[in-house]
Amino acid sequence: MNVIFRQFKFLWQQMPKGYKQYYTIYMLISVVHVFIFLLLPLIYRDIIDALTKEHYSPEKIFLYIILTLAGYASIRIWSLINIYFKEKMKKIIMDKLFHSVLEMDSAHFKSREPGYWASIFSKDIDMTSNMYLDFVYTLPAEGIALVAILVIIAINCMPITFVILSGLAIAGFINYWRDKYVVPYYDKAQEDFRNTIDIVNAYLKGVGDLLHNQAENVFIQKLKERFVIYSNHLEKYFKKDSISEYFISVTNEVTKMASVGLSLFFFIKGNFTFGTAILLIMFSSTACEKAKYLVENFKWLMNFPPHIKKVQMAIESPQLIKSKQNISSDFIALNLNNIGVKYNDKWVIRHFSMEIKKGEKVALLGKSGIGKSTILKVISGSIRPCEGKVEFIYCCPKIGLLSQRCYLFNRTIRENMLSVKPDAKDEEIIEVLKNVGLFDWFRRLPLGLNTQIGQLGKLVSGGEKARLSLAQLILLNPDLVLIDEPFVGVDKERKDEIMQYMKKFLQDKTCIIVTHDDDIVKTLALRCVYVRGDSL
Repeated sequence: MNVIFRQFKFLWQQMPKGYKQYYTIYMLISVVHVFIFLLLPLIYRDIIDALTKEHYSPEKIFLYIILTLAGYASIRIWSLINIYFKEKMKKIIMDKLFHSVLEMDSAHFKSREPGYWASIFSKDIDMTSNMYLDFVYTLPAEGIALVAILVIIAINCMPITFVILSGLAIAGFINYWRDKYVVPYYDKAQEDFRNTIDIVNAYLKGVGDLLHNQAENVFIQKLKERFVIYSNHLEKYFKKDSISEYFISVTNEVTKMASVGLSLFFFIKGNFTFGTAILLIMFSSTACEKAKYLVENFKWLMNFPPHIKKVQMAIESPQLIKSKQNISSDFIALNLNNIGVKYNDKWVIRHFSMEIKKGEKVALLGKSGIGKSTILKVISGSIRPCEGKVEFIYCCPKIGLLSQRCYLFNRTIRENMLSVKPDAKDEEIIEVLKNVGLFDWFRRLPLGLNTQIGQLGKLVSGGEKARLSLAQLILLNPDLVLIDEPFVGVDKERKDEIMQYMKKFLQDKTCIIVTHDDDIVKTLALRCVYVRGDSL
């Protein structure tokens, strides 16, 4: 529970002041709802007792109807309001996470697999935002309601209280057994699943090289083995969990039936009125349901800490960039010394050496899947070579990568541009869009720079994605430019126009190009390097 409270404190600190006031009021309103729904059975008891005495009480019936309608209407209205606040808080957390990752030290960022960061921006952020749902802030009120119901039952009939507490104790013991002996199977299954995803991400980074080296069958076999382990743990969990759920349900139903029997027994004996018997039956059922609700939601809350922890570590990461002393435009040359990269114990590149001097434009040529893109990934630092060394003479330059896979965020055009240059002005962004041939497209957008482009740019065309990535590269203004099939999806007329601008842009830069397009080689490259199999 300490973990839950610490992480709840972290989430509370992310809230703007107005949101904190809203959630505080909402918790107080939840307590009011509790007292309304505690009062309703008491009024109902009085109505039943009055009717048994052939006395009609229109005032109490009217009060019962009004309180019922007011209580349910209030709950629905506040729940709808809460959906709005929950989505707003999700966006606030997402914005903080996004900017924190952008400011993160690249070495710290690359120390994690891509799947780790993808899961934070998908599943982890969704799970974290659920902590802003209304049920979390009604749990204290539900606990108050359970205690109040047990007190009312104890005042009217202690034996029924004993039966309910006994049932709750048995259900609690079963839940304890489930947490100790059943849930670990689920945790193991989730760990197996995460490991499987990590394996998939690791292999996907070199899928072209896998196919070239005919190693995909080994990958598929490993994936099947991991999936069998995952499914075995999950099957054991579901079998044992269904048994524990069955016994909990039986315990609750037996407790309710015993409470009903005792209520009617003491009514027949004359210990209390028929209205009180109905009241005790209603409260007995409610007590079981409240206890079950609290236990289930507290257990559900225990699923959140791993997800919140990942989000918290990313937002509060100590590995933020404090300076850029290691990055300089004064580098002299890049040396690749006997570079070797292998996937699944098969070498894709080996004994690869090359020297590129500052200001050179080099094209890497060769068959598809030969490992050219892998070389660019080694230079950019996105993968580490198994052998050899990447050496920047004198200092490390600022590196920009323009890939055939466009890595765009599910944000606005402006935010995607600011991700590479946080201090860029709107005028500068628009000028760059002109240079990459997107100005006419941009002018037709109703929201302009505030236009959302979707996950990985799925709301724009392939050609527009390629040119937006090029615009990011120009804004970044790197010293060493790595280009991998940059104009996929761009028509020839637009491509020629952009290449002329790129020629001017790359004039004083060092550039390495991977392409099969002769026009790009003739326009942009001065030297060609042919890659053959596992060597230069």
